[in-house]
Amino acid sequence: MRRAAETPDAPAVHDEQGTLGYAELAAHAAAVADALRAAGARPGDKVAVHLPRGRGQVIAVLGSLLAGCVYIPLDHGIPAGRLDSIARRGEVRFAFTDGRPEADQGWARRGVRPCTCRSRTPCPPGRRAPPGPGRDAHGVHHLHLRLDR
Repeated sequence: MRRAAETPDAPAVHDEQGTLGYAELAAHAAAVADALRAAGARPGDKVAVHLPRGRGQVIAVLGSLLAGCVYIPLDHGIPAGRLDSIARRGEVRFAFTDGRPEADQGWARRGVRPCTCRSRTPCPPGRRAPPGPGRDAHGVHHLHLRLDR
């Protein structure tokens, strides 16, 4: 977060969607933290990050940490049986997924609340990113959050 304050426009994450600056990353991570807390996450809760590599994974990890949670990074290709064991033994309460129904349903069957990217989060105040992948003409970057009940 210090880097976001010192060099907000410096590139923080680069993936197939483009480059995300530190200020944008911090804003998205803060939105994730707020959403987790609003969903009942408490400091020390375990949050599985079961996402492919990219900005979503980084945002979910940082947001989990900002909420005071412990994140559990999971390879996107782990078999379901192994995920069952991790959920049970790791006492996982929330899991960030890629939004596929079978992934969300799998975590829900494990007694874990799935979290999926599904709503808009604007760029930080006073800052507008140029239009591009995932951004509209006003520079609003689309990060979608859904915490299923």
